[in-house]
Amino acid sequence: RSMTADMHPLCLVRPAALPRGGNIALVSPSRPGDAASISRTVAYLENRGYSVVVHPQASATYHYLAGPDARRADQVMEAFTDPDIHAIICNRGGYGS
Repeated sequence: RSMTADMHPLCLVRPAALPRGGNIALVSPSRPGDAASISRTVAYLENRGYSVVVHPQASATYHYLAGPDARRADQVMEAFTDPDIHAIICNRGGYGS
């Protein structure tokens, strides 16, 4: 018997579609975003009808990261727990996130 024969089907959870005019949070859980990159991202999303909330920590600098560990974690949790935010985009990732 193959391994797949013994496996149970996965129940996929699909998020709700992003509503027109929905709010998108832009956060930086790792390195900070540069102002030009953030501006381009905001313009791109706003041109498609979304409202973008750029977290103040998104362009902050602390050594080479976008703030101390706790502050970077807080910005992500603030975005996840805000009922007015419909989607989250991480500006940068990689080491430190």
